[in-house]
Amino acid sequence: MTNTSKDIVQQLLFNESRSTSAPPQMDRIGSSGEVISLEDLEKQAYRAHPEYHQYYFQQKPADPRLPKPLFEENLPKGYESVLKKAFKTTPFNLDKILEGLSGPNLRNELRIENEESYEEEDDDDNSEEDNSEEDNTNESSEEGNSEEDSEEESESSEESSEEEESESYEEDNQMNRYSRYQQQYQPNYQYNGNSYPINFGYIYPINDNVTLDYVSMSKEHNGSRTVQQSIEKGSEDERQKIWRTLQEHVVELSSDLFANYVIQKAIEFIPESRHIVPQKMKGNVLRLTLHMYGCRVVQKAVEYASMKDRRLLFEELRKSLVRCIEDQNGNHVIQKCVEKGDRQMVMDIVNALQGIVLECCKHPYGCRVVQRVIESVDYDCVTELLQVIEPHSLDLTEDQYGNYVVQNVLERGYPNDRHNILQQIKGNIVRLSMGKYSSNVIEKCFKFATQNERQQILEEIYQNNGILQMMQDQFANYVVQKIIEAIDSSEREKIVELFIKPNLTILKKVTYTKHILNLLETLDDIHL
Repeated sequence: MTNTSKDIVQQLLFNESRSTSAPPQMDRIGSSGEVISLEDLEKQAYRAHPEYHQYYFQQKPADPRLPKPLFEENLPKGYESVLKKAFKTTPFNLDKILEGLSGPNLRNELRIENEESYEEEDDDDNSEEDNSEEDNTNESSEEGNSEEDSEEESESSEESSEEEESESYEEDNQMNRYSRYQQQYQPNYQYNGNSYPINFGYIYPINDNVTLDYVSMSKEHNGSRTVQQSIEKGSEDERQKIWRTLQEHVVELSSDLFANYVIQKAIEFIPESRHIVPQKMKGNVLRLTLHMYGCRVVQKAVEYASMKDRRLLFEELRKSLVRCIEDQNGNHVIQKCVEKGDRQMVMDIVNALQGIVLECCKHPYGCRVVQRVIESVDYDCVTELLQVIEPHSLDLTEDQYGNYVVQNVLERGYPNDRHNILQQIKGNIVRLSMGKYSSNVIEKCFKFATQNERQQILEEIYQNNGILQMMQDQFANYVVQKIIEAIDSSEREKIVELFIKPNLTILKKVTYTKHILNLLETLDDIHL
């Protein structure tokens, strides 16, 4: 008779306790002091199983309800060897992992009675076996002792064979629980190289004989995937059927964890939805823009809608632009309006930034909108903003968010913008090169500077051996590497002769300097 997974884990636990001279027990104490039961250990064994690792990482997107796989580095102390043995010897049971995730009425929802019929047949077989066993025992009591012995032997052999058959059936039934469903709806699956479906839970039947509640399905993890795939790959009639059901629930579904993806997919593949979605959002655009999931649908609507419908959506945001700009969700919608909106929409956003642009440059979300405006808008529209930003370049360069705005101006601005920024930071090159955030700005300054401006930067870092300090700094050494790559060989030779060779003994002891020495050897074949 085959041991169950629980028996195997229990035996492993017993053996491990003996090997560590600890008394055999059902529970053991983990590294943090908690009591870990045998059932918990068994579940951990499943989570450490390679098949579960493979199943977990094939979920795209990952189901947030699934427990994360257990890796060797995060196993509880004292259980490493037990779990390693357990997942090698325990039959992998996905039901243990997925237990409770699909809801109690899964069969009723799917209208699947296969499993019940299997169980009924199994019960009938067992009852017949029991009756036959009772008849056999009655007959054996009437016969002699020798006949009883022979009957008992035959009964034991029959029972053992029946037990083996029932056990093998149970194992097959357990391993094929999903395959019975899959065979019926196999076209809805994609199989990988291991001959089992990528999405085990994706078992919603798609056929004309079953009436599906697309709204409820869209709110469920696997149901959402099914509806999305039907919208993307289904026939035009099927798309229209789905959309007719969903369009009255746009606002509700847009703010749902799973259903928001369905509405996004509808906007992409169902043209009429691009006009209907903005209409259905009336009065709720601001709320959805500030919502974690709703903002994604609003972005998609702005991207695909006509300009008239974009203005309709934007009109509800006009009075709350500053709030949206500084919101972790709303800023993405404003960025999309900058990219896809007409000139009037963009100018409204630029005007909203007037007076708060420096505050936004230092804001974790506002800085993104400022960068998008600089990247996407005509130069004449942002001139006034740049006139405010550039005089404060030194302050922004050292800010954890503002430095990105300054880099953006250096990259995408005009030569006069770069010159204005360089004038602000001149005299602070060495100090700024040693800053975590400002060092990135100095790299961009040198990269986009004119030849004359580069020479000014070099002269400043040569003074008072500033370049030596930079070579030995954890951040500034990267600036020196970028400078060495950008200058010509004669200037590199000057750096080697004046600064590196006289201090070579000291520089070779510093970890950060080794990268610079290796770079010089690579570029000019200089052996130091």
